[in-house]
Amino acid sequence: GPAGSLGQALVQGTDAPGDPAAVALLARRTRCGGEAPVLLCSGALIAPDVVLTAAHCLAVFGEEGPYEVFLGSTLLPEPGPGGRFVRVTRAVSHPRFVPATHLWDAALLRLAVPVTDVPPFRLPQEGDVPVAPGDVVRAVGYGDTKDAAHPMGQRRQGLLQVTGVTDSAFQAGPAPAMTCVGDSGGPVLGGPAGNEVLLGLTVSGDVACRTEAVQLRVDAPHPPRPRRRCPWTPSVRRPARATRTAPRACNASAPGMIRPGASCPRSRPGPTARPVRRTPPAERRACAPGWRWTGTPPAAASPPARPPSTR
Repeated sequence: GPAGSLGQALVQGTDAPGDPAAVALLARRTRCGGEAPVLLCSGALIAPDVVLTAAHCLAVFGEEGPYEVFLGSTLLPEPGPGGRFVRVTRAVSHPRFVPATHLWDAALLRLAVPVTDVPPFRLPQEGDVPVAPGDVVRAVGYGDTKDAAHPMGQRRQGLLQVTGVTDSAFQAGPAPAMTCVGDSGGPVLGGPAGNEVLLGLTVSGDVACRTEAVQLRVDAPHPPRPRRRCPWTPSVRRPARATRTAPRACNASAPGMIRPGASCPRSRPGPTARPVRRTPPAERRACAPGWRWTGTPPAAASPPARPPSTR
């Protein structure tokens, strides 16, 4: 979660100088100098002008809030050499994000200026092996470290071992590192060195940041769109309509053979349509804000045993 929360972050890790596509999400500064950056979360560059992060990282200021990202290995206590800030022009959370369970906890950030000199993280493609229990993955983030020699705001990395996988997320334990506050939205990578793929984003874990981390799968299938309906729709009977068969001349003794001057029987009207439920435009506008689920939303299908903490 946002770095202002209680707890520690990517502990038992090491510096990550080789991951320039891992970025820090900040509250935008009002002045370019003399103002300490406010670290909110971590993020992953997936295109020259797009950063993927966790949706709960936008909880403080909302989608319309002032944001910027930092590219560089050292953000705090002061930005290190070679570091740079890029303004965020738009932030969009996943439409199915559920804060209480971290379901679909993802957001996209559009950058004002494309970053053309940093290769984005590689997204999963057809043929890539999906994450599985027992895999060792590598997490990267800017969170707190429990080590005074490595304060929060430095890009760090650490290894975790996958302990469980679902359709939309996977859990991991320390191997020996562990993510925590400030690492939310940071990339979790897997695969051979030199050809790593972005498997997930850090989204939550145990409060003590010692035993469990939860990651949103980047290759998760899109959730099915639930059916919606207005709470009240009048019943309208559709009038019967005749079929649109053009008249033609025919031969009664040899059906299908055309004979000049003969006439065919007129087409019979189609069957009476069944009543349909339709909302007139005026009433449709009136009831649109009150649309409700007709079934169980995906978020309520399998509630967790306990609410996880944010990173």
